[in-house]
Amino acid sequence: MGIFNLFKRTTDYANLIPKAKLIKKIEPNSARFHGNLNINGTGVSPDRFIRAELTRDEIESTFRKLGLNVFAVDYSVSGKTETHALYAPAHKLSQFLKDSFLLDLQGELGLRDKPIVTSLTGEWLSKGKPIRKNIIELTIERANKVTAHLGDYLKAKSYWDTKGDIVVPFGHGKESIFVDLAKMPHALVVGTSGSGKSVFLESLLLALHHRYTAEEVQVALIDPKRVELVTFANSPLLFSKDGEEKAFYTDADKAVEFLMWLNSYIDRRYRSFAEKKVKNIAEHNKKFPKKKVPYIVCVIDEFAKLTETDGSADLFKSVRKITAEARAAGIILIIATQTPNKDVLPIQIRTNLQTRIAFRIADKVDAESIVRIPEAFDLVGRGDGIYLDSDGRKHRFSGCFLDSKVDKLDDIITWDR
Repeated sequence: MGIFNLFKRTTDYANLIPKAKLIKKIEPNSARFHGNLNINGTGVSPDRFIRAELTRDEIESTFRKLGLNVFAVDYSVSGKTETHALYAPAHKLSQFLKDSFLLDLQGELGLRDKPIVTSLTGEWLSKGKPIRKNIIELTIERANKVTAHLGDYLKAKSYWDTKGDIVVPFGHGKESIFVDLAKMPHALVVGTSGSGKSVFLESLLLALHHRYTAEEVQVALIDPKRVELVTFANSPLLFSKDGEEKAFYTDADKAVEFLMWLNSYIDRRYRSFAEKKVKNIAEHNKKFPKKKVPYIVCVIDEFAKLTETDGSADLFKSVRKITAEARAAGIILIIATQTPNKDVLPIQIRTNLQTRIAFRIADKVDAESIVRIPEAFDLVGRGDGIYLDSDGRKHRFSGCFLDSKVDKLDDIITWDR
């Protein structure tokens, strides 16, 4: 799946990551903490390192015992699975994929389920640069599954120490993944029902409400299915169109009208910046700290529903402009869909959605050609995801989890609904 950084040949797994340890709970800096949500979590700090269950020596010696030499170079942990990247002889790659070999490997490693071995079709990438071929990946189901609760992330010192204008937790892979949406800036979120997409969007929005005020960040929400985002219909962070209409839309036609209006608002912000002799929102807020312009995070859940309207041409035109021009204006677009096909996401739009968050995708062709994350077809669901950043690097991760017993939305949200 090409989702790791390459380590030198002398590197030993044992030295890659310190032994797991719990960090003393540290409350967020009170000057930055707004605390307007009751998110408890489980009390286990994510400020700890997560080890792989299989060591490098165990993997290499087991493969040798079965008559195949490999060299383990890296691994990633994603909640329910862990994946190891291995160098393998080119002339023996086909042997790794045989069912009989996988059953032998399962027995030797003492695994409950048969492991997945994948031969990469392209070159190995490290920091976006090809290094060499002949990489296989060994994916196993973890015995000790790692759960990432949103409440624990929002109380973690590492989260509050992460610098950025709009920092949110995505989850964890080898370590916690915190992303500055302002630098992202526009994203595509895909995944089938039950894959973890909806929980990811909820977690992202809850994190914004927990850490930021309306003077810093505002949200515009479009939910044509009228299911996933209705909890936030009266959010105190909702952007107000011309100071009157709250930007929460379930009607597809009104949503398209809002996106068209947002195009003109982008131009309005740029004219204001030009008058104040600044190039972008970051320069503006630094120069005028007492008159900051808030970022706007626009989330569209199930974008496919909007494309079914008579105004689809206006929709695509508006989205193209937003994704191409809105970054410096401080407007961030996040598009989510269960059906990432070429009709829903024409190339002119997906080209500008360089950041991708993929959970399990049902169609292998869509995963490969539209989302550009073919590995998403093999994800196990329930929050198992791959984050493709704007630099083209892939990160396998387990998304933030909302436990119905610990993190009930009705108990978390404190604003009047």
